[in-house]
Amino acid sequence: MCPEGLLLLGGGSERFGSDKLRAPIGGEPLYVKPLRALAGVVSHINLSVRRAKAHVDIPSDLARTSTTVICDRDENHQMGPLDGIASGIAERGADQLVLAGDLPVVSSGLLNRLMEAARDSEADVVCARAIQSGQIQPLCAVWKATSAPRFEAYLAEGGRSVFGLLDRLEVQVVDAPDRELININRPGDLDLLGQMY
Repeated sequence: MCPEGLLLLGGGSERFGSDKLRAPIGGEPLYVKPLRALAGVVSHINLSVRRAKAHVDIPSDLARTSTTVICDRDENHQMGPLDGIASGIAERGADQLVLAGDLPVVSSGLLNRLMEAARDSEADVVCARAIQSGQIQPLCAVWKATSAPRFEAYLAEGGRSVFGLLDRLEVQVVDAPDRELININRPGDLDLLGQMY
């Protein structure tokens, strides 16, 4: 079964100082680049948002893309990205190709490789891993719907760490250029990224 896309747009942007996902890069809000990458490989994209941000502007060239807005379950926003992933899996009952909205350099090619690996894998999660740094990026990954019971048990115990949850799941990695896994946390990161466009 092909996974659906899940674009995580509910982050608090505390280190950035404002809503980083709406910060302009290449003349468009930051989240549009990962949205385009997902649209190139899946037939449906779930947009994971906080309740206060339930509207997402879709660029005109992606207007025909099938999307669903999924709101976080925790109104206090204490669960971080796990809330968005859990909500996507629970609401849609399908594997989710998860991509954080602050990963603007990820290519459709990498996303295709994650889906291909997940198709043949018994792992609960198939994550991108930066080749040089060795850093796993669980917010560029296929999360299987079959992981839901352990996922929910971890959340019920008060677990909030994505890496803490990964320690309880079977994980497979797909190597990717470090450049593709650059994420934006501070305005200075956006300035450096702007030099690429």
